Amino acid sequence: MNSQDTNEHPDQLSVHARMHRPAEIRTIGCVTTTTAERQTTSDATARATGVAGVIALLCGLVIWGTSEGLRSVDFPERRVKGWCSLVVALAAVVQLASMTLATRSPSPARALMFKRVHRMSGMTALILGGFVTYLCFTFPYRSGATLHRVTGFVICVVVLAKLSLIRTMPRRFGVIALCGLLLVIGFQIEFITKGVAAAFGGDA
Repeated sequence: MNSQDTNEHPDQLSVHARMHRPAEIRTIGCVTTTTAERQTTSDATARATGVAGVIALLCGLVIWGTSEGLRSVDFPERRVKGWCSLVVALAAVVQLASMTLATRSPSPARALMFKRVHRMSGMTALILGGFVTYLCFTFPYRSGATLHRVTGFVICVVVLAKLSLIRTMPRRFGVIALCGLLLVIGFQIEFITKGVAAAFGGDA
């Protein structure tokens, strides 16, 4: 090997040298990623997904136990569903507003506060929405498709899609935001079509 080869600048490496770089390191532009870093990211995503699954299971058990416990004491189910759907509809609006403010806020501290509000309102909508959904699915109702029922099933699908995207593809912000907007619209439709009558004394 001559002195010219030993003093060759890294940016001027021959094609042969580039092809024989270690497999563990790949350089793209100015960003260098390693197999270990990719594995760490994959492990973190798997752990986050597992934790989310456990939390969802526990929330489901709490919703099921609470619903059946309340039914055993003959509580005003329709009125409770109506008021819960009102809270869910308001929480969905808060979610949309808080995330919009978080992305446009010039202050990092204020943006962090809005993101916390977004998460709390989202958890509120998810838990109360699950509670209302369980009561609706297990309550005797007439057959046939209605706007309320179709919207409810669409909401369930969009919620699952959004949670999956947040855990596995958090950088797909546009798709996640679209799911959030669909949920806001869906929750308003749910409240208008049935919640209003149930919350304020009519038949639901």
